[in-house]
Amino acid sequence: MPGTPYKVVSTLLENGTSFMDQNTIMWRYPDASIFSGSYLVVESNEVAVVKSRGAILGIYQQGQYQLQTPDKPITGFIRRELYGGVAPWLYEVIFINLARLLVTTRGLAYTKELAEVEYDVTYYFHVSPNQDDVLRLIQSIMLKEHKYTVADLKFFLDPIIDQAINQLLQQVSLKEINTIADKVTEVVKSAIGQELREFGLVLDKVRVIIKANDEMIKRILSLIALGFSSDDAALYELSRVLADRGVITTPNVLAKKPLDILVPYAGGFIGGSIAQLQQTTEQPSKQEGKPAGEK
Repeated sequence: MPGTPYKVVSTLLENGTSFMDQNTIMWRYPDASIFSGSYLVVESNEVAVVKSRGAILGIYQQGQYQLQTPDKPITGFIRRELYGGVAPWLYEVIFINLARLLVTTRGLAYTKELAEVEYDVTYYFHVSPNQDDVLRLIQSIMLKEHKYTVADLKFFLDPIIDQAINQLLQQVSLKEINTIADKVTEVVKSAIGQELREFGLVLDKVRVIIKANDEMIKRILSLIALGFSSDDAALYELSRVLADRGVITTPNVLAKKPLDILVPYAGGFIGGSIAQLQQTTEQPSKQEGKPAGEK
Protein backbone atom coordinates (compact mmCIF):
# COMPACT_ATOMS: atom_id res chain seq x y z
CA MET A 1 0.00 0.00 0.00
CA PRO A 2 1.43 3.46 -0.93
CA GLY A 3 2.69 5.45 2.04
CA THR A 4 2.57 2.48 4.41
CA PRO A 5 5.77 2.19 6.52
CA TYR A 6 5.48 -1.58 6.65
CA LYS A 7 4.81 -4.29 4.09
CA VAL A 8 1.75 -6.59 4.17
CA VAL A 9 2.26 -10.06 2.72
CA SER A 10 -1.06 -11.74 1.90
CA THR A 11 -2.95 -13.62 -0.81
CA LEU A 12 -5.68 -10.95 -0.82
CA LEU A 13 -5.83 -8.19 -3.40
CA GLU A 14 -7.04 -4.65 -2.77
CA ASN A 15 -10.40 -5.45 -4.41
CA GLY A 16 -11.02 -8.29 -1.95
CA THR A 17 -10.30 -11.17 -4.31
CA SER A 18 -7.62 -13.76 -3.62
CA PHE A 19 -4.82 -15.32 -5.60
CA MET A 20 -5.89 -18.63 -4.09
CA ASP A 21 -8.61 -20.34 -6.13
CA GLN A 22 -9.86 -23.85 -6.93
CA ASN A 23 -6.96 -24.33 -9.38
CA THR A 24 -4.05 -23.25 -7.16
CA ILE A 25 -2.25 -25.57 -4.73
CA MET A 26 0.75 -23.37 -3.87
CA TRP A 27 1.50 -19.72 -4.56
CA ARG A 28 4.68 -17.75 -3.87
CA TYR A 29 4.30 -14.09 -2.99
CA PRO A 30 5.77 -12.41 -6.11
CA ASP A 31 7.80 -9.69 -4.42
CA ALA A 32 11.54 -9.76 -3.82
CA SER A 33 11.53 -7.02 -1.16
CA ILE A 34 10.18 -8.86 1.90
CA PHE A 35 12.11 -7.67 4.96
CA SER A 36 12.11 -8.02 8.73
CA GLY A 37 9.08 -6.33 10.25
CA SER A 38 6.77 -7.13 7.34
CA TYR A 39 3.27 -8.22 8.32
CA LEU A 40 2.18 -11.68 7.25
CA VAL A 41 -1.57 -12.33 6.96
CA VAL A 42 -2.67 -15.97 6.61
CA GLU A 43 -6.32 -16.47 5.67
CA SER A 44 -8.53 -19.42 6.55
CA ASN A 45 -7.85 -22.60 4.54
CA GLU A 46 -4.26 -21.46 4.09
CA VAL A 47 -0.85 -22.09 5.60
CA ALA A 48 2.24 -19.97 4.92
CA VAL A 49 5.86 -21.08 4.77
CA VAL A 50 8.65 -18.52 5.18
CA LYS A 51 12.01 -19.39 3.61
CA SER A 52 15.42 -17.74 3.48
CA ARG A 53 18.02 -18.88 0.97
CA GLY A 54 16.21 -22.22 0.63
CA ALA A 55 15.99 -22.85 4.39
CA ILE A 56 12.57 -22.93 6.03
CA LEU A 57 12.32 -20.38 8.85
CA GLY A 58 8.77 -21.11 9.95
CA ILE A 59 5.30 -22.44 9.14
CA TYR A 60 2.35 -20.18 9.97
CA GLN A 61 -1.29 -21.15 10.39
CA GLN A 62 -4.27 -18.79 10.07
CA GLY A 63 -3.61 -15.41 11.71
CA GLN A 64 -1.51 -12.23 11.53
CA TYR A 65 2.20 -12.19 12.24
CA GLN A 66 5.09 -9.73 12.15
CA LEU A 67 8.06 -11.36 10.50
CA GLN A 68 11.25 -11.27 12.54
CA THR A 69 14.16 -12.32 10.37
CA PRO A 70 17.68 -12.87 11.71
CA ASP A 71 19.98 -9.87 11.40
CA LYS A 72 23.48 -10.91 10.37
CA PRO A 73 26.27 -8.32 9.87
CA ILE A 74 27.63 -9.94 6.72
CA THR A 75 24.17 -10.19 5.19
CA GLY A 76 23.48 -6.55 6.00
CA PHE A 77 26.76 -5.47 4.38
CA ILE A 78 25.94 -7.38 1.16
CA ARG A 79 22.48 -5.87 1.02
CA ARG A 80 23.80 -2.31 1.46
CA GLU A 81 26.68 -2.62 -0.99
CA LEU A 82 25.11 -4.69 -3.79
CA TYR A 83 21.36 -4.17 -3.61
CA GLY A 84 20.90 -0.76 -2.06
CA GLY A 85 19.68 -2.15 1.26
CA VAL A 86 17.36 -4.97 0.12
CA ALA A 87 18.66 -8.24 -1.31
CA PRO A 88 16.21 -9.74 -3.86
CA TRP A 89 14.57 -12.99 -2.75
CA LEU A 90 16.46 -12.97 0.53
CA TYR A 91 13.15 -14.01 2.06
CA GLU A 92 10.21 -15.63 0.33
CA VAL A 93 6.72 -16.56 1.49
CA ILE A 94 4.84 -19.51 0.00
CA PHE A 95 1.11 -19.88 0.63
CA ILE A 96 -0.47 -23.34 0.51
CA ASN A 97 -4.15 -23.94 -0.20
CA LEU A 98 -5.78 -26.25 2.38
CA ALA A 99 -9.20 -26.34 0.69
CA ARG A 100 -10.52 -29.46 -1.03
CA LEU A 101 -9.59 -29.40 -4.72
CA LEU A 102 -11.00 -31.25 -7.73
CA VAL A 103 -9.25 -32.96 -10.65
CA THR A 104 -10.92 -34.52 -13.69
CA THR A 105 -9.19 -36.62 -16.34
CA ARG A 106 -10.37 -38.62 -19.35
CA GLY A 107 -8.73 -41.20 -21.57
CA LEU A 108 -9.07 -44.37 -23.63
CA ALA A 109 -8.47 -47.98 -22.62
CA TYR A 110 -8.84 -51.37 -24.32
CA THR A 111 -10.54 -54.57 -23.19
CA LYS A 112 -9.43 -58.16 -23.71
CA GLU A 113 -11.00 -58.13 -27.20
CA LEU A 114 -9.21 -54.82 -27.94
CA ALA A 115 -12.56 -53.01 -27.82
CA GLU A 116 -12.04 -49.30 -27.21
CA VAL A 117 -13.63 -47.85 -24.07
CA GLU A 118 -13.54 -44.39 -22.53
CA TYR A 119 -12.86 -43.68 -18.87
CA ASP A 120 -13.74 -40.60 -16.85
CA VAL A 121 -11.97 -40.18 -13.50
CA THR A 122 -12.81 -37.49 -10.95
CA TYR A 123 -10.98 -37.25 -7.64
CA TYR A 124 -10.90 -34.83 -4.70
CA PHE A 125 -7.87 -34.14 -2.52
CA HIS A 126 -6.53 -31.63 -0.01
CA VAL A 127 -3.19 -30.65 1.48
CA SER A 128 -2.66 -32.08 4.95
CA PRO A 129 -2.19 -29.24 7.50
CA ASN A 130 0.27 -31.42 9.40
CA GLN A 131 3.66 -29.72 9.58
CA ASP A 132 5.54 -32.76 8.28
CA ASP A 133 3.22 -33.02 5.28
CA VAL A 134 3.59 -29.31 4.53
CA LEU A 135 7.37 -29.70 4.57
CA ARG A 136 7.09 -32.76 2.33
CA LEU A 137 5.03 -30.77 -0.19
CA ILE A 138 7.45 -27.83 -0.17
CA GLN A 139 10.44 -30.12 -0.69
CA SER A 140 8.78 -32.23 -3.42
CA ILE A 141 7.42 -29.50 -5.67
CA MET A 142 9.27 -27.10 -7.92
CA LEU A 143 7.30 -23.89 -8.40
CA LYS A 144 6.73 -22.66 -11.93
CA GLU A 145 6.00 -18.96 -12.38
CA HIS A 146 5.34 -18.53 -8.64
CA LYS A 147 2.62 -21.19 -8.45
CA TYR A 148 1.87 -24.90 -8.53
CA THR A 149 -1.57 -25.68 -9.93
CA VAL A 150 -4.06 -28.52 -10.18
CA ALA A 151 -3.13 -28.78 -13.87
CA ASP A 152 0.51 -29.40 -12.90
CA LEU A 153 -0.53 -32.21 -10.55
CA LYS A 154 -2.87 -33.65 -13.20
CA PHE A 155 -0.02 -33.75 -15.72
CA PHE A 156 1.97 -35.87 -13.25
CA LEU A 157 -0.87 -38.27 -12.28
CA ASP A 158 -2.55 -38.84 -15.67
CA PRO A 159 -0.04 -41.50 -16.88
CA ILE A 160 -0.37 -43.36 -13.56
CA ILE A 161 -4.17 -43.45 -13.84
CA ASP A 162 -4.03 -44.54 -17.48
CA GLN A 163 -1.64 -47.41 -16.72
CA ALA A 164 -3.69 -48.65 -13.75
CA ILE A 165 -6.96 -48.71 -15.73
CA ASN A 166 -5.50 -50.31 -18.86
CA GLN A 167 -3.76 -53.08 -16.90
CA LEU A 168 -7.09 -54.07 -15.34
CA LEU A 169 -9.37 -53.70 -18.37
CA GLN A 170 -7.07 -55.72 -20.64
CA GLN A 171 -7.94 -58.75 -18.51
CA VAL A 172 -11.74 -58.51 -18.86
CA SER A 173 -14.19 -58.65 -21.75
CA LEU A 174 -16.33 -55.75 -22.89
CA LYS A 175 -19.56 -57.12 -21.45
CA GLU A 176 -17.94 -57.47 -18.00
CA ILE A 177 -17.03 -53.80 -17.69
CA ASN A 178 -20.10 -52.81 -15.68
CA THR A 179 -19.57 -55.67 -13.23
CA ILE A 180 -16.05 -54.55 -12.25
CA ALA A 181 -16.78 -50.83 -11.77
CA ASP A 182 -16.03 -51.01 -8.03
CA LYS A 183 -12.78 -52.85 -8.67
CA VAL A 184 -11.63 -50.22 -11.17
CA THR A 185 -12.38 -47.50 -8.63
CA GLU A 186 -10.33 -49.27 -5.96
CA VAL A 187 -7.39 -49.76 -8.33
CA VAL A 188 -7.36 -46.07 -9.27
CA LYS A 189 -7.80 -45.02 -5.64
CA SER A 190 -4.83 -47.12 -4.58
CA ALA A 191 -2.60 -45.88 -7.42
CA ILE A 192 -3.13 -42.14 -7.01
CA GLY A 193 -3.55 -42.28 -3.23
CA GLN A 194 -0.03 -43.61 -2.83
CA GLU A 195 1.44 -40.94 -5.11
CA LEU A 196 -0.44 -38.13 -3.35
CA ARG A 197 0.81 -39.26 0.06
CA GLU A 198 4.39 -38.83 -1.14
CA PHE A 199 3.57 -35.15 -1.79
CA GLY A 200 1.89 -34.62 1.57
CA LEU A 201 -1.56 -34.64 -0.07
CA VAL A 202 -4.62 -36.58 1.09
CA LEU A 203 -7.02 -38.29 -1.32
CA ASP A 204 -10.64 -37.71 -0.27
CA LYS A 205 -12.83 -39.34 -2.91
CA VAL A 206 -12.60 -41.04 -6.31
CA ARG A 207 -15.27 -41.54 -8.96
CA VAL A 208 -14.60 -43.65 -12.08
CA ILE A 209 -16.94 -44.13 -15.05
CA ILE A 210 -16.13 -46.64 -17.80
CA LYS A 211 -18.18 -46.68 -20.99
CA ALA A 212 -17.87 -48.00 -24.52
CA ASN A 213 -16.51 -45.44 -26.93
CA ASP A 214 -18.69 -46.63 -29.85
CA GLU A 215 -22.35 -45.55 -29.75
CA MET A 216 -23.57 -48.80 -31.32
CA ILE A 217 -21.71 -50.86 -28.72
CA LYS A 218 -23.22 -48.70 -25.97
CA ARG A 219 -26.75 -49.49 -27.17
CA ILE A 220 -26.02 -53.21 -27.47
CA LEU A 221 -24.61 -53.32 -23.94
CA SER A 222 -27.68 -51.45 -22.68
CA LEU A 223 -29.96 -54.10 -24.22
CA ILE A 224 -27.88 -56.87 -22.66
CA ALA A 225 -28.20 -55.12 -19.29
CA LEU A 226 -32.00 -55.15 -19.76
CA GLY A 227 -31.95 -58.94 -20.13
CA PHE A 228 -31.54 -59.54 -23.85
CA SER A 229 -29.11 -62.18 -25.04
CA SER A 230 -26.03 -61.04 -26.94
CA ASP A 231 -27.46 -62.32 -30.26
CA ASP A 232 -30.86 -60.67 -29.76
CA ALA A 233 -29.26 -57.39 -28.67
CA ALA A 234 -27.11 -57.32 -31.81
CA LEU A 235 -30.18 -58.21 -33.91
CA TYR A 236 -32.23 -55.36 -32.46
CA GLU A 237 -29.42 -52.90 -33.04
CA LEU A 238 -29.05 -54.09 -36.65
CA SER A 239 -32.80 -53.64 -37.13
CA ARG A 240 -32.59 -50.11 -35.76
CA VAL A 241 -29.78 -49.21 -38.17
CA LEU A 242 -31.72 -50.64 -41.14
CA ALA A 243 -34.87 -48.76 -40.10
CA ASP A 244 -32.92 -45.49 -39.81
CA ARG A 245 -31.70 -46.01 -43.37
CA GLY A 246 -35.21 -46.60 -44.68
CA VAL A 247 -34.96 -50.34 -45.39
CA ILE A 248 -38.60 -51.51 -45.52
CA THR A 249 -37.76 -55.14 -44.84
CA THR A 250 -36.49 -54.41 -41.33
CA PRO A 251 -39.24 -56.58 -39.74
CA ASN A 252 -37.74 -59.58 -41.55
CA VAL A 253 -34.56 -59.11 -39.57
CA LEU A 254 -36.42 -59.09 -36.27
CA ALA A 255 -38.43 -62.16 -37.32
CA LYS A 256 -35.22 -63.86 -38.51
CA LYS A 257 -36.80 -64.40 -41.93
CA PRO A 258 -35.12 -64.10 -45.36
CA LEU A 259 -35.18 -60.70 -46.99
CA ASP A 260 -37.96 -60.47 -49.63
CA ILE A 261 -37.20 -58.11 -52.47
CA LEU A 262 -39.02 -57.07 -55.68
CA VAL A 263 -37.23 -56.96 -59.01
CA PRO A 264 -38.58 -56.00 -62.45
CA TYR A 265 -39.02 -59.03 -64.74
CA ALA A 266 -40.95 -59.62 -68.00
CA GLY A 267 -42.91 -56.39 -67.79
CA GLY A 268 -43.83 -56.91 -64.14
CA PHE A 269 -42.30 -57.74 -60.77
CA ILE A 270 -41.44 -60.96 -59.09
CA GLY A 271 -40.79 -61.26 -55.38
CA GLY A 272 -39.25 -63.65 -52.94
CA SER A 273 -36.04 -64.41 -51.19
CA ILE A 274 -32.70 -64.09 -52.91
CA ALA A 275 -32.44 -67.88 -53.34
CA GLN A 276 -35.92 -68.07 -54.92
CA LEU A 277 -35.12 -65.24 -57.31
CA GLN A 278 -31.94 -66.98 -58.42
CA GLN A 279 -33.89 -70.15 -59.25
CA THR A 280 -36.56 -68.17 -61.14
CA THR A 281 -34.08 -66.27 -63.27
CA GLU A 282 -31.96 -69.35 -64.04
CA GLN A 283 -34.83 -71.40 -65.61
CA PRO A 284 -35.54 -69.06 -68.62
CA SER A 285 -31.84 -68.76 -69.37
CA LYS A 286 -31.55 -72.56 -69.64
CA GLN A 287 -34.54 -72.77 -72.03
CA GLU A 288 -33.11 -70.01 -74.25
CA GLY A 289 -29.89 -72.00 -74.63
CA LYS A 290 -31.54 -75.25 -76.00
CA PRO A 291 -31.12 -76.16 -79.77
CA ALA A 292 -34.06 -75.53 -82.13
CA GLY A 293 -36.63 -78.35 -82.27
CA GLU A 294 -35.65 -79.67 -78.85
CA LYS A 295 -38.45 -79.73 -76.30
